Amino acid sequence: MRKIKKAIDDLIHLGYFSPWKEILLTEKAAGYWKRVGWEDPDKKVCSEIGEYFYSSGVPFVIVSDYVDEFFRCIFYREKEGHRIKNYISEAFLAEKIEKDSRHIQIELEKIFLPTLEKNRKLINAHLHWMQAFIANIKGEKKPLELDPEYCEIGKWLLTYKGDSDYEEIDKKHRCLHALAQSAMRMYEKKEYAYFLLPYHNILTYSYNIRDMLMNFYMVEHLDSIYIDPLTGLSNYLQLLEYIESCNKKMSLFIFNISEFSKINLVYGHKKSNKILKEMANYLLDEVGAESVFRIYADEFAVVIDTKDRKSIASKLKKEIEEQLYSVPENKITLRIYGCVASFGEQVLELCEYGMMASKEQHGSIIESEKIDKDQIEYFAKHITFQQKLRLAFMDSRILLYFQPILDLRSNKIIKYEVLMRIKDENGEILLPSDFLDILKKMYIYPEVTKLIIKKAFEFFKDKPYKFSINLSYLDIIDTEIKIFISTILKNNPEIAKRCIFELLESEAALNLQEVNDFFVMVHSYGAKIAIDDFGSGYSNYDVIFNFDIDYIKIDGILVQNLENDHKSQIMVESIVSLAKETGSKVIAEWISNKTLLEKARVMGIDYAQGYYVGKPSPALMPKEA
Repeated sequence: MRKIKKAIDDLIHLGYFSPWKEILLTEKAAGYWKRVGWEDPDKKVCSEIGEYFYSSGVPFVIVSDYVDEFFRCIFYREKEGHRIKNYISEAFLAEKIEKDSRHIQIELEKIFLPTLEKNRKLINAHLHWMQAFIANIKGEKKPLELDPEYCEIGKWLLTYKGDSDYEEIDKKHRCLHALAQSAMRMYEKKEYAYFLLPYHNILTYSYNIRDMLMNFYMVEHLDSIYIDPLTGLSNYLQLLEYIESCNKKMSLFIFNISEFSKINLVYGHKKSNKILKEMANYLLDEVGAESVFRIYADEFAVVIDTKDRKSIASKLKKEIEEQLYSVPENKITLRIYGCVASFGEQVLELCEYGMMASKEQHGSIIESEKIDKDQIEYFAKHITFQQKLRLAFMDSRILLYFQPILDLRSNKIIKYEVLMRIKDENGEILLPSDFLDILKKMYIYPEVTKLIIKKAFEFFKDKPYKFSINLSYLDIIDTEIKIFISTILKNNPEIAKRCIFELLESEAALNLQEVNDFFVMVHSYGAKIAIDDFGSGYSNYDVIFNFDIDYIKIDGILVQNLENDHKSQIMVESIVSLAKETGSKVIAEWISNKTLLEKARVMGIDYAQGYYVGKPSPALMPKEA
């Protein structure tokens, strides 16, 4: 006991065990040593010492050095000292691997960020490997690959051989396997003290590699935020950053592929994506990766020198449009429209206006600074109206107005024209002249057409009047709208007989066969057809000769000039005469006074419509309602 006390006193004087003196340098520690037995060490007591040191949180490297110094101080034989140290190490190891095993399992069950989740298996590969390593130490035989090139991480690293970005992971990975091979040899020899020293590094390297893989995939994800995955070009977010730091003497050329959605429809997205890649490769060859961006879908941006920018952009446009792009069993060309603008705070906004102008001018390259204020105001109004129309549609502020039509023989109101109005958010009533051209270009247009037809049928279902609804050529060629009209006519046969569909003369002549097919379908349900604005600018008599027309509505300008213009009178007389020969009824629009009304009656016109007869109103005329 005196030797033991003296050894502990000597260790106290050494000083570097003092952080753990309450565990290693106390009477309790001396009591453990006294029970060990020297000639034939008590393994159970040694195990208690190991468990005590582990549970007290003393690092094994300190425990190992402590045991070595203790035996040196008491001048004990090396053989017994090694056996005692090994017993202590074995117990220390047993406690440690149990804790490590639980901790690894907790780490494996952690929830990853969605961006990392798809790579979970590879990221956790070394922890699974560590589980197998510990299982073998505990006597559970599990497959354990000790060759650094054949484990899962090793195979992954081989695909990036020579890439400096992966050298650090590869280095740690190879060190880990070297340590593991050495440690396993020590364990098989039951040299637990020698095993524990590399084991700490093995565990540390496993966690380090896992962290590095997590970091790698996070960095890859962050890179992907700025890179278009299809073409490999920088994307819109990267362009925004570029604009913040760019040379103000440079310009931006933004262009869009005309009607690319139709190419998608005909050839499919897979082949269309190949075209976009070909486009990207061409741009990369021409201007370099740092100067070209894919903004969205079929829209690209290229940084060019402001000097001669129009000619540079035009050259790119010409070469892009002369390229042949591969599609199944064929090659096609593309058309683009675009705009150039100098870098500045509103470069992207100016380019957007320029893109609209370029599209309207059939692809001419627009220089944004040369867009006049009227054009910008026009586009701004266009965008504002689109928003108004969307909100009006969502808020059920699309209204029906009704304008009466007078039978000039009976002098009675016998029918009404259904007209669309929109109430804006301030309660103001908007006329079709304010919004119809814009509405026709919006995705909600077909739904608005169907809404007007549905409301008109509901309104007139219990009223005796005929009613007319205006259609455009867009409506006639829209399959969904044609099916809707066919269905509503079929389901409401009595109302269908009082329904008249009006089409402008100019639109009826766009596609004679398609328009005729629609007219035949409408007639098959008992509904009628009217040609509106007949004689506007010119008179296409083919419309009357080729179609079965029930009503011809004479253009209001001709009617308005009946009092004073002899040519207008001749034109109207001709239309009336032709209508009688073909069995059509004639309606005169824009009847604004009694004189015009009587003139129309004398000329044999069947019906009159205009402010003198009645203005458009949200309700029928009081005496007729």
